[in-house]
Amino acid sequence: MTSEPTKKAGAERVLKTPEAAQKVKYHVEDPEALGAWIFLAIGTVFILVGVIDFVLAWLPLRFGAQGWEFAIISQTFTNLPATLLGIGLLTYGLIQHPGASPRWLRVEAIVLWVVAGGLVLMGILYLVSSVEVWRASTSEARVGVFKAVVRVLADVAIYPLLLVFIGFMLRRGARTV
Repeated sequence: MTSEPTKKAGAERVLKTPEAAQKVKYHVEDPEALGAWIFLAIGTVFILVGVIDFVLAWLPLRFGAQGWEFAIISQTFTNLPATLLGIGLLTYGLIQHPGASPRWLRVEAIVLWVVAGGLVLMGILYLVSSVEVWRASTSEARVGVFKAVVRVLADVAIYPLLLVFIGFMLRRGARTV
């Protein structure tokens, strides 16, 4: 019997003798679990960066100041893709992890639905504040206000639908796991 590693099922290294196994410092038992952990870790980092950006942008709160509400919601929707990328990576990691509990998929589905509802509420607040900003802006500035409103309204229409869809797919997947 030789002590050389051989390839088996993906990237897993199977060592033929105990002596060879002791010489190897890092041995992947389950490459699927390792890949899932990588997606979970990267997704968590993206989500944390997005949440920190969100908190730093929103503090101090100045509700009632129409210009602040308009600017902060525009900035929130502009920075949302990185957070959504993190949610996607986290979701993929949860689905691919062989030891993941269906409970985590259900919890993530509920969180996504709550976030989608929050985005819709932010869109309503944005519409109200955009009317005031439009009235207060000069004719030259209205072009920029119009572009910002169109972009954010497109985001308000797309992102919540995406989150609700992913939530339903996770809920459905949690029942079949």
